[in-house]
Amino acid sequence: MSRAAQKLISASGGKAYEIDQSLLLDSGDDAYLSKTPSSAGNLRTWTLSFWIKRSKLGSLQCMYGAANGGSGATDYGIIYFDENDALGFYYNSSTIALTNRKFRDTSAWYHIYIKADTTQSTASDRWAIYINGVQETSFEESNTPSQNQDMAWNNNIATNVGGIPTSSSYYFDGYMAEFHNIDGTAKAVTDFGKTDPITSQWIPKKYGGGSYGTNGFYLKFASGAIGTDSSGEGNNWTANNVGNGDVLLDTPTNNYPTVNYVEPWNTTISDLRQGNLNIKAATYSSGNYGNHFITFILPTSGKWYVEWLSGIQAGIGNQAQLGVTKQGPSGIVIPNKAQNPASFSSSTAMTMEISGDQAEIYDGGSAIDTDTGLTATSYVCAIAIDIDNDKFWGGYDNGSSITWMNSGNPATGANGAAHTFDSDSGIYATTVVNSGNSNRSYIILNFGQNGTFSNYKTAGGNTDGSGEGNFFYSPPSGFKALCSKNLPTPAIKKSSEHFNTILYTGDDTDDRTLTGVGFQPDWVWIKTRNASNYHQVFDSVRGVSKRLNTNTNSAEYSDSDPNNSLVAFTSDGFTVDDSPGYSDLNASAHTYVAWNWKANGSGSSNSDGATTSTVSANTTAGFSIVTYSGTGSATTIGHGLGAVPEVVIVKNRTNNAGNSDAWPMYNKYSFSSGGTAATSSLYMMNSYAAYADSNVNWNGTAPTSSVFSIGTWGGVNSSSDTYVAYVFKEIEGFSKFTSLYGNGSTNGPVIYTGFRPKFTIIKKFQTGDGTSWFLHDSKRNPFNVITTAMWADTANQDTAHAEYYVDFLSNGIKIRGTNAGLNASGKYYIVLAFAESPFKYSNAR
Repeated sequence: MSRAAQKLISASGGKAYEIDQSLLLDSGDDAYLSKTPSSAGNLRTWTLSFWIKRSKLGSLQCMYGAANGGSGATDYGIIYFDENDALGFYYNSSTIALTNRKFRDTSAWYHIYIKADTTQSTASDRWAIYINGVQETSFEESNTPSQNQDMAWNNNIATNVGGIPTSSSYYFDGYMAEFHNIDGTAKAVTDFGKTDPITSQWIPKKYGGGSYGTNGFYLKFASGAIGTDSSGEGNNWTANNVGNGDVLLDTPTNNYPTVNYVEPWNTTISDLRQGNLNIKAATYSSGNYGNHFITFILPTSGKWYVEWLSGIQAGIGNQAQLGVTKQGPSGIVIPNKAQNPASFSSSTAMTMEISGDQAEIYDGGSAIDTDTGLTATSYVCAIAIDIDNDKFWGGYDNGSSITWMNSGNPATGANGAAHTFDSDSGIYATTVVNSGNSNRSYIILNFGQNGTFSNYKTAGGNTDGSGEGNFFYSPPSGFKALCSKNLPTPAIKKSSEHFNTILYTGDDTDDRTLTGVGFQPDWVWIKTRNASNYHQVFDSVRGVSKRLNTNTNSAEYSDSDPNNSLVAFTSDGFTVDDSPGYSDLNASAHTYVAWNWKANGSGSSNSDGATTSTVSANTTAGFSIVTYSGTGSATTIGHGLGAVPEVVIVKNRTNNAGNSDAWPMYNKYSFSSGGTAATSSLYMMNSYAAYADSNVNWNGTAPTSSVFSIGTWGGVNSSSDTYVAYVFKEIEGFSKFTSLYGNGSTNGPVIYTGFRPKFTIIKKFQTGDGTSWFLHDSKRNPFNVITTAMWADTANQDTAHAEYYVDFLSNGIKIRGTNAGLNASGKYYIVLAFAESPFKYSNAR
């Protein structure tokens, strides 16, 4: 179907509403739109709705401002981000609202809706802010305008989109789309967006709610008509320091990659401009490189095409490089200042060594092809990535097309450099400054959204085979633009159908049924939030009355009364029985969190292993519950997932002869020098201990698609003891089991998950560095910063401390705490994460 036909269907309501373009505003260019209305409109009642994707953080940036006069303006109002990335709503000398939420996700789009109606007699009805369709209720500061108070907006005074009229600074930096101002009416947020029933994410909706009013306007930011008002009111705007090349295809309905601003990149060595698509080498630092990853983790399948303009700022510059490698400790850690990424054994890259007038293809640390005689000061370059066949190509402009190096041809698959892709693979970019600190390289990226290379070129107008993107040259046949529309459709579109978190307050009710899970859970993990009570773990295979504690080595408790136990798994939750004197599950005045996973009921017999097991498996979500009896001899156990799991957690349920057996975990990342995953264990959850290297847990054998192996230690296989295992297979867009390398900074590492997280577990695993198991979730902290931590190996209650802070992003986790258990410099950690939404659909958080 053509794009034109798609738009016609969309307009008729047959498909989701599409936004076709956005406007990039670069604060370094003093870019903004301006207008002074000829007459005043309604100063008491109005509605704003717009979408933004942020580029730079940590500075005051105005999105919409109006002012009468200069620095001492008597009528002054701004909608802005402050230096701490909170959203502010300010009029004259009063802060109407300043959020506690920090807007620090630069990988996806936010919808911002603000309404004002000071005519309302009820103070709480005079203004409201919604983010991604949800009303904001947590504020660092809030004040209510007096009834019938006039404000600055819609007045006949200087007004800016993307700046403050009284200031030559404080410009917004990022992308804007679909900007509505309704003058004289307080419209509902649902006039501009809706919740997608398939993904549960907030998506744009075509506004059809009536008149825009005297000074109302609708800015589509279309090329050739950047400031044109599409509302019908004729309130056109003047574009300042922006041009048609700043109109990009990156939109809330088709998100594109940029360089990831929130990584702890070295700001001395490189600088990011133009919506984080332009990387400029900045200052020379001996032996150091300006390394960056893009915001998209690579899918595990598909063929992808990327263009980049490689050039120099002055004289003869040094190297510019674009390639693929693993993200994290097994590949490049940002910032890695001491090594050229092309020299990594895990990297495959194309380099433009402009100082030597040559281009090179590197694979596994060695150059496999070199082209010389490249004497121009800039080149349009391209890389082609074939994940399905583990190949990589690089090429450069010969004046009419891309010359693919190494005699390659991506369209036919010929002569691509071999590269082994996995779920940690990503695209990186590197710039280098020469020792004279005067000649500097740059990279301007085009994933399909930036056809002019930030106004350096005339766009070629070439799309991929699915009609996406604007490329200088035609992508090779079968290769696509890397954008959200082209990302593979996740197996799980709505993660809450397989994993969910609920919060509740205890009330001492006997046989109380808790709802809101959204499915019948098979593994329920409950913890008191405001008291130091034990973690309680129940599952449908062992049966509701049998509980384990993650923070002890104790055997399973079987409550036949039952008391202090679950008594039923229901279609939408579970039923608890908390007897007087117990406070673990439903005591009055106590608050609780419950994490819930879906397996497949009470399970069935599985004979895949040498020892028969009972298995309840959810192969879609990559999770199974397994019970078995120990033999005392090395054996194998069937897990029912049909794919190789990354994580296996085992607990001895009986602990005969007084044994105290910990919770050993197999994890593909839980080892460092001298160990392997197949011989190593972390002891989850009740231990500070680092990993231990021994064959007695997993028999020195990695799991297969049908079984996991166990040795002879009592924690996994004592004769006549019974065991439960919780087994996980990584599912793209739903779960991620990976690692991180700490830097000890509040500007900590980014962990790419490929989704917006809902629940995470982080644990240091190096020898001699034992620390607790950190638990964070988005239910206890529904916006950033995630301030509240809990620990799986202790009974401690919810604790908020800056050392434990993280941000959940649309594509992963940003570490902001410095506690040794979370982010010690030079230390390795395992990460287990479960999704709130796949990145393909995620709004910014």
